[in-house]
Amino acid sequence: MHGIMFFSTVGIFWAFIITVITGISGYLMGYINERYSDGSIISSWMLHGTVNTLASIISMFNVLEKL
Repeated sequence: MHGIMFFSTVGIFWAFIITVITGISGYLMGYINERYSDGSIISSWMLHGTVNTLASIISMFNVLEKL
């Protein structure tokens, strides 16, 4: 689903890459939930929130453009 939102801006190749990365991330978070958190979604919920916060900070201050 994430790739569809970016398709018109970045093209089919990068939209595919975004889709694969988010799919793998979702799978790994589900694995963490079942294997290490006894089915609780709190660990992946906290991980998702942390990554979103970091992505927002990077976007806000254009960190990647300064490198």
